Amino acid sequence: AAMQPACEAKIGLTVPDRIKQYVDDFCASVPTSNMLKEAGGYSIVEFLAGKAPDAAASKNDYSKAQFTELPVWVPAGDIKVFGMPVSQNVMGPVLLAMDSGKGGLEMCNIMEGAQNTPEFLAMNPYHHIPTMKDGDVAIGESSAILHYIALKYKPEYYPVKNPAMCAWIDFAMDSFACEVYKAHHETVYVVLGFHSPPADQKAANQAYNESLETWVKHFLKGKFVCGNKLTIADFKAVPFLIAAMQPACEAKIGLTVPDRVKKYVDDFCASVASSSMLKSAGGYSIVEFLASKA
Repeated sequence: AAMQPACEAKIGLTVPDRIKQYVDDFCASVPTSNMLKEAGGYSIVEFLAGKAPDAAASKNDYSKAQFTELPVWVPAGDIKVFGMPVSQNVMGPVLLAMDSGKGGLEMCNIMEGAQNTPEFLAMNPYHHIPTMKDGDVAIGESSAILHYIALKYKPEYYPVKNPAMCAWIDFAMDSFACEVYKAHHETVYVVLGFHSPPADQKAANQAYNESLETWVKHFLKGKFVCGNKLTIADFKAVPFLIAAMQPACEAKIGLTVPDRVKKYVDDFCASVASSSMLKSAGGYSIVEFLASKA
């Protein structure tokens, strides 16, 4: 989509040659990719062409890159999750690393710019937490880290021999990240001081609870997302939910969460010993930090 002539014609957007080569190489390797270009006028390429019919066609004589083989990444069995204990995105991977017995939190104080050092940027050029390092393996993004740790060290939390269950886990995680998390910004993050208040806090609270109730109704038909079995989906969701249920959220913005959410969090904490770090981390845990806000 981004490399179509309409994007340049309408908003002046161009993309690097490396992107064009990447797309062309993909299309040459995947026959079904022709549907990106032709679908009875409704493909991505056709639809964008309709937005600027007079735009000049893209040139194919771009500079092409030379490739090298990917390195062999060797894990060390010593996981370091760089982040801060108040970060809900960080704590899911941290709890899982601790639960696996292979590592835990490596403090990265973003208030002091630790995420902008050359060493950190070599691991994650987007300078975000969480970022994980395990020997030669260095990756960012909470869900990616959860998948890696489970696949390598806790396979029962992401059972690849059961594709349907893995699909359900991924659906729960992606839905939480795309639907619940965006409403979390204008509610819980406001209390934490991570986000400015919305124009209508009551409406934001309602939107949060509506997205949360939909998630709970669809995914929490059992004790956890996969019935009585813990999975990485639970490690993803619980750090956010334990934040939302803290008294400070009700005191500061009037936010309350359903009892089912509280029971889910309590069941998780009773089953995962490392979850104690959600409540106690030298004053910087999620629970402690929120307690200081009210």
